[in-house]
Amino acid sequence: MKNKIYLIFIINYMFAQPQLGDFKDNSIRVYFDEIPINYTDKIISQTTSIPFIDSLFINFGSFKISKWLPNANEIDKVGDIYLENYYDIFFLNELIDVSKVINTLNNENTIREIEYIPKRRLNFIPNDRTFISQYT
Repeated sequence: MKNKIYLIFIINYMFAQPQLGDFKDNSIRVYFDEIPINYTDKIISQTTSIPFIDSLFINFGSFKISKWLPNANEIDKVGDIYLENYYDIFFLNELIDVSKVINTLNNENTIREIEYIPKRRLNFIPNDRTFISQYT
C-alpha cells in the first residue's frame, strides 16, 4: 500500500506543470553532502552546535528542514548524486528574502547545490486534440 501511494505521488509530480517564474516564497531545496539527521523534520527555533544552522537561525529566524523525497534511500542515485540528500528548508517568516538565504548558503562547504522550489499545479486536461476520439 505504501509503495502504491509513493508511486501515485511520483506520477502526479511528473505530470505537474511548473508555473513559470513562480517559486515558493519562503522555501529552498538544498543538496547536502552531510546533514545532521537529528535536526530533520523539526522546527529550528534556537541555536544548535552546527554553524550553518545557527547562521540561518540568527539571520533569518525559525525554519524547518525536511527530506524532499522521504522514501529515498542510498540506492536511489544518479551518478554521484544521492536523492536522499535533497532537503527542503522552509522558513516560518513568509517575508524572507530567499536570495539572501541562497547567498549565505553558497559559502557553506557541506552544501553542493541550492535551488528555488517551483510551485506546481496538476494538469488534468489532456493537451491532445484527438483525445476524445480515441476512446469513443
